[in-house]
Amino acid sequence: MKKSAKPKKHSANLHVIVFKEGKQFVSYAPSLDLASQGKTYEEALSMFDEAAELFFEGLEELGTTQEVLLGLG
Repeated sequence: MKKSAKPKKHSANLHVIVFKEGKQFVSYAPSLDLASQGKTYEEALSMFDEAAELFFEGLEELGTTQEVLLGLG
Protein backbone atom coordinates (compact mmCIF):
# COMPACT_ATOMS: atom_id res chain seq x y z
CA MET A 1 0.00 0.00 0.00
CA LYS A 2 1.42 3.36 -1.07
CA LYS A 3 1.50 6.14 1.52
CA SER A 4 0.12 9.46 0.39
CA ALA A 5 2.50 12.38 0.60
CA LYS A 6 1.86 14.90 3.33
CA PRO A 7 0.89 18.31 1.96
CA LYS A 8 3.78 20.76 2.12
CA LYS A 9 3.32 23.93 4.09
CA HIS A 10 5.16 26.95 2.81
CA SER A 11 6.67 29.58 5.03
CA ALA A 12 7.58 33.09 3.98
CA ASN A 13 7.88 36.46 5.63
CA LEU A 14 5.89 38.84 3.49
CA HIS A 15 5.03 42.49 3.88
CA VAL A 16 1.21 42.50 3.75
CA ILE A 17 -0.75 45.73 3.66
CA VAL A 18 -4.31 45.66 4.97
CA PHE A 19 -6.65 48.53 4.19
CA LYS A 20 -10.36 49.16 4.18
CA GLU A 21 -12.09 49.60 0.85
CA GLY A 22 -15.79 50.28 1.24
CA LYS A 23 -17.17 47.65 3.62
CA GLN A 24 -14.35 45.17 2.94
CA PHE A 25 -10.80 44.84 4.17
CA VAL A 26 -8.20 44.14 1.49
CA SER A 27 -4.92 42.35 2.22
CA TYR A 28 -2.19 42.89 -0.38
CA ALA A 29 1.43 41.75 -0.69
CA PRO A 30 3.23 43.98 -3.19
CA SER A 31 6.17 41.56 -3.45
CA LEU A 32 3.89 38.86 -4.88
CA ASP A 33 1.27 41.17 -6.40
CA LEU A 34 -1.23 38.99 -4.54
CA ALA A 35 -4.36 40.17 -2.76
CA SER A 36 -7.41 38.89 -0.93
CA GLN A 37 -10.24 40.36 1.08
CA GLY A 38 -12.55 39.78 4.02
CA LYS A 39 -15.30 41.37 6.04
CA THR A 40 -12.90 41.99 8.94
CA TYR A 41 -9.19 42.74 9.28
CA GLU A 42 -8.58 39.25 10.66
CA GLU A 43 -10.61 37.57 7.92
CA ALA A 44 -8.69 39.50 5.24
CA LEU A 45 -5.39 38.20 6.68
CA SER A 46 -6.74 34.67 6.98
CA MET A 47 -8.00 34.73 3.39
CA PHE A 48 -4.62 36.09 2.27
CA ASP A 49 -2.85 33.19 4.00
CA GLU A 50 -5.06 30.79 2.06
CA ALA A 51 -4.48 32.63 -1.23
CA ALA A 52 -0.71 32.63 -0.67
CA GLU A 53 -0.70 28.91 0.11
CA LEU A 54 -2.66 28.19 -3.09
CA PHE A 55 -0.31 30.46 -5.03
CA PHE A 56 2.78 28.57 -3.84
CA GLU A 57 1.13 25.17 -4.33
CA GLY A 58 0.30 26.14 -7.91
CA LEU A 59 3.88 27.23 -8.58
CA GLU A 60 5.15 23.97 -7.15
CA GLU A 61 2.76 21.88 -9.25
CA LEU A 62 3.82 23.73 -12.41
CA GLY A 63 7.49 23.56 -11.49
CA THR A 64 7.85 27.31 -11.93
CA THR A 65 8.52 28.46 -8.35
CA GLN A 66 12.05 29.75 -8.94
CA GLU A 67 11.22 31.33 -12.30
CA VAL A 68 8.17 33.22 -11.01
CA LEU A 69 9.80 34.39 -7.78
CA LEU A 70 12.85 35.64 -9.65
CA GLY A 71 10.54 37.47 -12.04
CA LEU A 72 8.82 39.16 -9.11
CA GLY A 73 12.15 40.45 -7.85
